[in-house]
Amino acid sequence: MSFQEDLADFINIKNSAITFNEIKKAYISLVKKYHPDKAPKDFQAQYNGYMILINKVFAQGKTKIKEINDVNISEQKETNIKEYTFTDFYGKEKNIKII
Repeated sequence: MSFQEDLADFINIKNSAITFNEIKKAYISLVKKYHPDKAPKDFQAQYNGYMILINKVFAQGKTKIKEINDVNISEQKETNIKEYTFTDFYGKEKNIKII
């Protein structure tokens, strides 16, 4: 497979994955295949660019999973939320929600 096909597959996995482990497994397989240290000397700069793209997609996948988990946690603990209002050092009112 070419890099474009591998990256497209990884993006599809990232968009459809339910768990972080699925994304991590796909990420590790791409790192093993496209890491600059494993590239021939003539292609190290190209592989470095590949790794930058792979890392960006992986970071987006981690963010997506974190957002999903945060929503699930907030839905579970919605009944236990306590809200407090206080004035900070500068006289501004702050609201804090404690879960």
